[in-house]
Amino acid sequence: MTATVGEPADPAVSVIIHFLNAARYLPAAARSVQWQTYPDWELILVDGGSTDQSVPIAREIQSSLPGRVRVLEHRGPETLGIFSSRIWGAREARAPILAHLDSDDEWHPQFLERQLAAHEAHFRSRPGLTYCPMVYWWEEPERAFEAHVQPIVTPGLHEAPSLVIPFIDNSYSRTPGNSAVVVSREIVLAAAELIGTADEGIGDDQFLWSFVALNYPICAQPEPLCRYRQWPGSTCAVGIAVGEHVDARSRHLTWLEKYLTSNYSGSDRDGLIREVERLRTDRVW
Repeated sequence: MTATVGEPADPAVSVIIHFLNAARYLPAAARSVQWQTYPDWELILVDGGSTDQSVPIAREIQSSLPGRVRVLEHRGPETLGIFSSRIWGAREARAPILAHLDSDDEWHPQFLERQLAAHEAHFRSRPGLTYCPMVYWWEEPERAFEAHVQPIVTPGLHEAPSLVIPFIDNSYSRTPGNSAVVVSREIVLAAAELIGTADEGIGDDQFLWSFVALNYPICAQPEPLCRYRQWPGSTCAVGIAVGEHVDARSRHLTWLEKYLTSNYSGSDRDGLIREVERLRTDRVW
Protein backbone atom coordinates (compact mmCIF):
# COMPACT_ATOMS: atom_id res chain seq x y z
CA MET A 1 0.00 0.00 0.00
CA THR A 2 1.34 3.44 -0.95
CA ALA A 3 1.27 6.11 1.73
CA THR A 4 -0.12 9.53 0.97
CA VAL A 5 2.04 12.61 1.50
CA GLY A 6 2.72 13.15 5.18
CA GLU A 7 1.70 9.62 6.20
CA PRO A 8 4.19 6.85 7.00
CA ALA A 9 4.22 3.84 4.70
CA ASP A 10 2.79 0.62 6.08
CA PRO A 11 5.47 -1.66 7.57
CA ALA A 12 6.49 -4.96 6.01
CA VAL A 13 5.77 -6.94 9.19
CA SER A 14 3.63 -6.39 12.27
CA VAL A 15 5.07 -7.89 15.45
CA ILE A 16 2.38 -8.79 17.99
CA ILE A 17 3.19 -9.33 21.66
CA HIS A 18 0.27 -10.45 23.81
CA PHE A 19 0.78 -9.88 27.51
CA LEU A 20 -1.05 -10.44 30.77
CA ASN A 21 0.71 -9.41 33.99
CA ALA A 22 4.04 -9.68 32.20
CA ALA A 23 5.96 -6.82 33.80
CA ARG A 24 8.91 -9.07 34.61
CA TYR A 25 9.92 -9.94 31.04
CA LEU A 26 7.99 -7.65 28.68
CA PRO A 27 10.82 -5.08 28.40
CA ALA A 28 13.31 -7.77 27.32
CA ALA A 29 10.91 -9.12 24.71
CA ALA A 30 10.37 -5.64 23.30
CA ARG A 31 14.11 -4.97 23.23
CA SER A 32 14.67 -8.10 21.17
CA VAL A 33 12.29 -6.60 18.58
CA GLN A 34 14.02 -3.23 18.70
CA TRP A 35 17.41 -4.89 18.12
CA GLN A 36 16.34 -6.69 14.93
CA THR A 37 18.60 -6.25 11.91
CA TYR A 38 15.46 -6.08 9.76
CA PRO A 39 14.22 -2.50 10.19
CA ASP A 40 10.75 -2.35 8.61
CA TRP A 41 8.48 -3.42 11.47
CA GLU A 42 5.76 -2.13 13.76
CA LEU A 43 5.15 -3.49 17.26
CA ILE A 44 1.63 -4.05 18.60
CA LEU A 45 1.43 -4.71 22.35
CA VAL A 46 -1.87 -6.40 23.19
CA ASP A 47 -2.90 -6.29 26.84
CA GLY A 48 -5.26 -9.00 28.04
CA GLY A 49 -6.39 -7.12 31.16
CA SER A 50 -3.25 -6.84 33.27
CA THR A 51 -3.38 -5.75 36.90
CA ASP A 52 0.37 -5.31 37.45
CA GLN A 53 2.66 -2.69 35.88
CA SER A 54 2.54 -4.25 32.42
CA VAL A 55 0.41 -1.54 30.80
CA PRO A 56 2.52 1.37 32.14
CA ILE A 57 5.61 -0.47 30.91
CA ALA A 58 3.97 -0.94 27.49
CA ARG A 59 3.19 2.77 27.38
CA GLU A 60 6.83 3.55 28.20
CA ILE A 61 7.93 1.32 25.33
CA GLN A 62 5.48 3.14 23.07
CA SER A 63 6.87 6.53 24.14
CA SER A 64 10.44 5.42 23.55
CA LEU A 65 9.67 4.34 19.97
CA PRO A 66 7.19 6.93 18.69
CA GLY A 67 5.29 5.92 15.58
CA ARG A 68 6.50 2.32 15.73
CA VAL A 69 4.61 0.93 18.73
CA ARG A 70 0.91 0.73 19.50
CA VAL A 71 -0.72 -0.48 22.71
CA LEU A 72 -4.12 -2.19 22.68
CA GLU A 73 -5.52 -2.19 26.20
CA HIS A 74 -8.34 -4.57 27.13
CA ARG A 75 -10.80 -2.96 29.52
CA GLY A 76 -13.43 -5.68 29.83
CA PRO A 77 -14.64 -7.13 33.13
CA GLU A 78 -12.73 -10.36 32.47
CA THR A 79 -9.29 -11.01 31.01
CA LEU A 80 -8.94 -11.51 27.28
CA GLY A 81 -7.60 -14.91 26.29
CA ILE A 82 -4.46 -15.53 24.26
CA PHE A 83 -6.18 -16.70 21.08
CA SER A 84 -8.57 -13.75 21.03
CA SER A 85 -5.69 -11.37 21.76
CA ARG A 86 -3.79 -12.65 18.73
CA ILE A 87 -6.81 -12.14 16.50
CA TRP A 88 -7.28 -8.62 17.88
CA GLY A 89 -3.66 -7.82 17.11
CA ALA A 90 -4.01 -9.24 13.59
CA ARG A 91 -7.08 -7.11 12.92
CA GLU A 92 -5.22 -3.97 13.99
CA ALA A 93 -2.01 -4.81 12.12
CA ARG A 94 -0.97 -2.67 9.15
CA ALA A 95 1.42 -5.20 7.57
CA PRO A 96 0.56 -8.20 5.35
CA ILE A 97 2.81 -10.46 7.45
CA LEU A 98 2.61 -11.07 11.19
CA ALA A 99 5.21 -12.25 13.68
CA HIS A 100 4.10 -13.29 17.15
CA LEU A 101 6.39 -13.04 20.14
CA ASP A 102 5.37 -14.20 23.60
CA SER A 103 6.01 -11.64 26.32
CA ASP A 104 8.57 -13.86 28.10
CA ASP A 105 10.52 -14.95 25.00
CA GLU A 106 13.25 -13.28 22.97
CA TRP A 107 14.43 -13.27 19.36
CA HIS A 108 17.90 -13.54 17.90
CA PRO A 109 18.68 -10.19 16.22
CA GLN A 110 18.41 -11.81 12.78
CA PHE A 111 15.10 -13.57 13.40
CA LEU A 112 12.99 -11.28 11.23
CA GLU A 113 15.63 -10.89 8.54
CA ARG A 114 16.09 -14.64 8.05
CA GLN A 115 12.48 -15.70 8.51
CA LEU A 116 11.04 -13.02 6.25
CA ALA A 117 13.55 -13.86 3.51
CA ALA A 118 12.37 -17.48 3.58
CA HIS A 119 8.74 -16.40 3.72
CA GLU A 120 9.18 -14.14 0.70
CA ALA A 121 10.95 -16.90 -1.25
CA HIS A 122 8.10 -19.38 -0.76
CA PHE A 123 4.98 -17.28 -0.30
CA ARG A 124 5.32 -14.27 -2.57
CA SER A 125 2.16 -15.21 -4.46
CA ARG A 126 0.17 -17.18 -1.87
CA PRO A 127 -0.39 -17.12 1.89
CA GLY A 128 1.69 -19.39 4.10
CA LEU A 129 3.48 -19.85 7.41
CA THR A 130 7.22 -20.02 8.10
CA TYR A 131 8.74 -21.17 11.39
CA CYS A 132 12.03 -22.22 12.96
CA PRO A 133 12.97 -24.35 15.99
CA MET A 134 13.08 -22.74 19.42
CA VAL A 135 15.91 -22.87 21.92
CA TYR A 136 14.59 -24.00 25.30
CA TRP A 137 16.59 -22.01 27.84
CA TRP A 138 16.81 -21.25 31.53
CA GLU A 139 18.35 -18.00 32.76
CA GLU A 140 19.59 -19.60 35.99
CA PRO A 141 23.27 -20.52 35.56
CA GLU A 142 22.79 -23.80 37.39
CA ARG A 143 20.25 -24.92 34.78
CA ALA A 144 22.14 -23.76 31.70
CA PHE A 145 23.06 -27.37 30.87
CA GLU A 146 19.37 -28.14 30.25
CA ALA A 147 19.20 -25.80 27.24
CA HIS A 148 18.39 -27.59 23.99
CA VAL A 149 17.08 -26.97 20.50
CA GLN A 150 13.58 -28.15 19.67
CA PRO A 151 13.33 -30.91 17.06
CA ILE A 152 11.45 -29.95 13.90
CA VAL A 153 10.10 -31.63 10.80
CA THR A 154 12.28 -31.96 7.71
CA PRO A 155 13.36 -28.43 6.70
CA GLY A 156 11.75 -27.08 3.55
CA LEU A 157 8.30 -26.50 2.10
CA HIS A 158 5.39 -28.72 3.12
CA GLU A 159 2.03 -28.58 1.41
CA ALA A 160 -1.23 -28.97 3.33
CA PRO A 161 -2.19 -31.22 5.08
CA SER A 162 1.13 -33.07 5.40
CA LEU A 163 2.13 -31.52 8.77
CA VAL A 164 -1.13 -31.94 10.66
CA ILE A 165 -0.14 -35.24 12.31
CA PRO A 166 3.61 -34.51 12.74
CA PHE A 167 2.69 -31.35 14.67
CA ILE A 168 0.43 -33.16 17.14
CA ASP A 169 2.29 -36.49 17.42
CA ASN A 170 4.94 -37.13 20.09
CA SER A 171 3.36 -34.74 22.59
CA TYR A 172 3.61 -31.73 20.27
CA SER A 173 7.42 -31.92 20.34
CA ARG A 174 7.77 -30.69 16.73
CA THR A 175 4.95 -28.17 16.72
CA PRO A 176 5.75 -24.49 16.02
CA GLY A 177 6.25 -22.23 18.99
CA ASN A 178 4.24 -19.02 19.15
CA SER A 179 7.43 -16.96 19.09
CA ALA A 180 9.03 -18.81 16.19
CA VAL A 181 6.47 -18.05 13.47
CA VAL A 182 5.93 -15.52 10.72
CA VAL A 183 2.60 -15.91 8.95
CA SER A 184 0.51 -14.19 6.32
CA ARG A 185 -1.99 -11.92 8.05
CA GLU A 186 -4.92 -13.28 6.04
CA ILE A 187 -4.37 -16.72 7.56
CA VAL A 188 -4.73 -15.45 11.12
CA LEU A 189 -7.78 -13.40 10.13
CA ALA A 190 -9.33 -16.53 8.62
CA ALA A 191 -8.69 -18.37 11.90
CA ALA A 192 -10.95 -15.87 13.66
CA GLU A 193 -13.72 -18.35 12.98
CA LEU A 194 -12.27 -20.41 15.84
CA ILE A 195 -12.93 -17.76 18.49
CA GLY A 196 -15.24 -19.37 21.02
CA THR A 197 -13.92 -22.81 20.07
CA ALA A 198 -10.15 -22.55 20.45
CA ASP A 199 -8.61 -22.66 23.90
CA GLU A 200 -7.64 -19.26 25.27
CA GLY A 201 -4.84 -20.53 27.49
CA ILE A 202 -2.25 -23.29 27.39
CA GLY A 203 -3.56 -24.95 24.20
CA ASP A 204 -4.48 -21.92 22.10
CA ASP A 205 -1.63 -22.30 19.61
CA GLN A 206 -2.46 -25.91 18.73
CA PHE A 207 -5.84 -24.93 17.36
CA LEU A 208 -4.18 -22.33 15.15
CA TRP A 209 -1.41 -24.61 13.89
CA SER A 210 -3.86 -27.40 13.04
CA PHE A 211 -6.06 -24.92 11.19
CA VAL A 212 -3.05 -23.66 9.24
CA ALA A 213 -1.59 -27.10 8.51
CA LEU A 214 -4.91 -28.30 7.11
CA ASN A 215 -5.39 -25.37 4.78
CA TYR A 216 -2.08 -23.66 3.96
CA PRO A 217 1.54 -24.48 3.05
CA ILE A 218 4.23 -24.30 5.73
CA CYS A 219 7.97 -23.72 5.44
CA ALA A 220 10.20 -25.16 8.19
CA GLN A 221 13.52 -23.34 8.60
CA PRO A 222 16.37 -25.12 10.44
CA GLU A 223 18.05 -22.17 12.20
CA PRO A 224 17.07 -21.81 15.90
CA LEU A 225 16.49 -18.05 16.10
CA CYS A 226 14.11 -17.83 19.06
CA ARG A 227 14.71 -18.31 22.78
CA TYR A 228 11.82 -20.00 24.59
CA ARG A 229 12.19 -19.02 28.23
CA GLN A 230 11.54 -21.73 30.82
CA TRP A 231 10.36 -20.40 34.18
CA PRO A 232 7.79 -21.49 36.81
CA GLY A 233 5.33 -18.67 36.14
CA SER A 234 4.86 -19.22 32.41
CA THR A 235 1.46 -20.23 31.04
CA CYS A 236 2.76 -23.65 30.03
CA ALA A 237 4.61 -24.30 33.28
CA VAL A 238 1.57 -23.41 35.39
CA GLY A 239 -0.73 -25.50 33.17
CA ILE A 240 1.55 -28.53 33.36
CA ALA A 241 1.97 -28.18 37.12
CA VAL A 242 -1.80 -28.52 37.65
CA GLY A 243 -2.35 -31.12 34.93
CA GLU A 244 -4.23 -28.75 32.62
CA HIS A 245 -2.08 -29.79 29.65
CA VAL A 246 -3.78 -33.21 29.53
CA ASP A 247 -7.27 -31.73 29.34
CA ALA A 248 -6.06 -29.12 26.85
CA ARG A 249 -4.73 -31.80 24.52
CA SER A 250 -7.97 -33.73 24.81
CA ARG A 251 -9.99 -30.63 23.90
CA HIS A 252 -7.74 -29.88 20.95
CA LEU A 253 -7.86 -33.39 19.50
CA THR A 254 -11.60 -33.68 20.07
CA TRP A 255 -12.11 -30.42 18.19
CA LEU A 256 -9.75 -31.47 15.39
CA GLU A 257 -11.56 -34.77 14.84
CA LYS A 258 -14.88 -32.93 14.69
CA TYR A 259 -13.46 -30.26 12.36
CA LEU A 260 -12.10 -32.91 10.00
CA THR A 261 -15.44 -34.69 9.99
CA SER A 262 -17.66 -31.65 9.49
CA ASN A 263 -15.57 -28.88 7.93
CA TYR A 264 -12.71 -30.42 5.98
CA SER A 265 -12.92 -31.79 2.45
CA GLY A 266 -9.24 -31.83 1.50
CA SER A 267 -6.92 -34.72 0.76
CA ASP A 268 -6.59 -37.81 2.97
CA ARG A 269 -9.52 -36.79 5.16
CA ASP A 270 -10.28 -40.33 6.32
CA GLY A 271 -6.64 -41.09 7.10
CA LEU A 272 -6.31 -37.91 9.14
CA ILE A 273 -9.44 -38.75 11.12
CA ARG A 274 -8.07 -42.20 11.94
CA GLU A 275 -4.75 -40.77 13.11
CA VAL A 276 -6.38 -38.11 15.27
CA GLU A 277 -8.69 -40.70 16.80
CA ARG A 278 -5.66 -42.87 17.60
CA LEU A 279 -3.89 -39.99 19.31
CA ARG A 280 -7.03 -38.87 21.12
CA THR A 281 -7.45 -42.27 22.77
CA ASP A 282 -3.74 -42.59 23.64
CA ARG A 283 -3.60 -41.65 27.32
CA VAL A 284 0.17 -42.07 27.64
CA TRP A 285 0.61 -38.36 26.97
